[in-house]
Order: sequence, then structure tokens, then C-alpha cells
Amino acid sequence: MTKSNYLERLYSLLDQYNMNESLKEDIIKDYDTLWQEYQELNMIDIDIVEKLGQPEVIIESLTEGYTKKEIIHKRKKQSSQQKFIALTPFIALFMFFGLGFLVEDGFTYAWVSFLLIPMSAIILQGPKNLIEKLTALSPFIAIIVYIPILGFYFGLWHPGWLVFLLTAIIGGLSHPKIIHRIFISGGLLLTSIVYLILEVGLDLGNLKVTESIQLPYSAFVFLPVVLILLWVWFSQIIKNGIIYLILLLVSTFIFLFLSIQYDLWLISWLVFFSIPMYAIIRHTKKEEKLIALMPLISTILFMLIGYFFNGWAFGWLVYLFIPMVAIIKGK
Repeated sequence: MTKSNYLERLYSLLDQYNMNESLKEDIIKDYDTLWQEYQELNMIDIDIVEKLGQPEVIIESLTEGYTKKEIIHKRKKQSSQQKFIALTPFIALFMFFGLGFLVEDGFTYAWVSFLLIPMSAIILQGPKNLIEKLTALSPFIAIIVYIPILGFYFGLWHPGWLVFLLTAIIGGLSHPKIIHRIFISGGLLLTSIVYLILEVGLDLGNLKVTESIQLPYSAFVFLPVVLILLWVWFSQIIKNGIIYLILLLVSTFIFLFLSIQYDLWLISWLVFFSIPMYAIIRHTKKEEKLIALMPLISTILFMLIGYFFNGWAFGWLVYLFIPMVAIIKGK
């Protein structure tokens, strides 16, 4: 390494820090002088570099007390993002009352405004991977599309519920194995299209499960995909621990028992939250456990308040616990 190469490399490293320009020039002059002094002692370039130290090694001591420009820029960006996220509850509240008072029957669906809170956090500070980000956003997108648009506006509660498969379809694309992506995402998408054609275009009739419950025969087109998903799920469960398998079997039994025996289909599915909740408790850092659990806890509270107390109109307030806990417990 020649003197010019050495000084250029040292300057480029110094330039990465939020350091005064004159100070950087003084450091370069000092090392230029030292290099000349060692040359006068008949030292060759390799020995001089060894004596002065490689630029990558000495940069830490030369920049002590200074911060990299990249880190400063990142902090400013995060700060502005955090400020916006902190403002979203107020923005959502403004949108809620705006839709409620200014739009006819606006309060019927104005509550979706509060989905802006978790969605903004996912978009701005959520997963960096696009598929993971879209997977995290998909449940909220499905709720917005299903309830206000397909449900209240078009009256397509059935088969509009198919939009909730969006999460599984997008999430399947993140699987490391291509064959699993094809079977999970491709299979679900194709099956949904076939089901839609059969359900809307043909009348195949219904299978009577109980006196009050009938299952359309067209729904059986999902059986192959469900079996594949169960196979993938079971293989992961067995691989990661027997507790997951026990939770799955117990949750399935409780779900079917509550649904068939007491006709609690609307809320009995909440028992399956025990699986992700156990995973969060087991694998998430101690200080992040409650933050990760709050979306699940809020959903459980919302469904129970709505079902047992007919509190759908105000039950959505429990979702405010998500940003509140994140602000209190977050770093």
C-alpha cells in the first residue's frame, strides 16, 4: 500500500463519521507527516503501514466520541417514523369521527380507522422482507375489504370471507422450500377460485351437520389443500416440540366441542390462539413478550365483549392496548 492509497483510505473512513472537516484534514496531515518521517528512516511502505496501523484498525480510536453519518441518518428516520406512529391513534380518532358524522351510516364501519395504528407500525418499522411485511398486513387488509366493502356495501358476506385466505396465500410464499410455496400458496389460490366458481355458478347443495348447521358440498374442494397444510404443520410441530402437537390436538377438540355442543362457532376458534401465544411466550425476549401478545389478547377481548355483551360498537377500543403497551414497554 502506497502513501497516497493509505491516506485516501483513511480519509474515506473518517468521512463516514460526523466529524468536522478541518479535524479530518488535520488527522490526514499528521499521518502524512508520520509517513514522511518513517520514509526518512529508510523504512519501506509495508513496514510503515505496519507501524502506523491499518486504516480499518486505527479508525476506531481516531473517531472515538463521534457517530457514523449512516447511524445518525437512521436514527433521524426512525425518530420521524416513531413520531408518526405515535400520532396514528389521534389520526385514527379524527378519521373515525369524520366518517361517523359526515358519511351516512358511517359509524357502522368507521372503526376500521383504528387499524391504521398497527398497519402504520408494520409498514414503517415492521419486517424488512416484503413477503413478511405483506403477510403481517394481510389480516388488516382482509378486514377492511371484507367488513366495510364486501360485507356492508355489497352484502357479500358469503363468499367474501375468502379474502381471509390472503394471509395464508401470501405467508406461504415465505416458505424456504419451493414445493411448499407451490402447494400452499398456489394450492390455496387455485382452490379458492374453484370454490368460488362452484359456489356462485353451480348449486351443489349442502351437507347437513346438525339441525342448525349445513356445510356446502363445494367447501370440500379445500380438503386436499387442508390435508397438505396439516401435513406441513404437523411436520413443523413434531420437529419443534411435542407441546405444539398437544396444543393443536387439545385446541381442535375444544373448538369442535364448543362449536357443535353449544353452537359457539363465532368465538370458539379463539382457542387456536393458544398455539401462537405459547410460541411467543417460549421464544420471544422477556421485554418483548407482552408487546407480541397484545394483538392476540386484544382480539380475544374484542370477540368476547362483542359476543357475550353485544359490545361490537365499542369493543374495538381494546385494540388501543396494542400501541399503549408498545409505547410503555418498547425501547
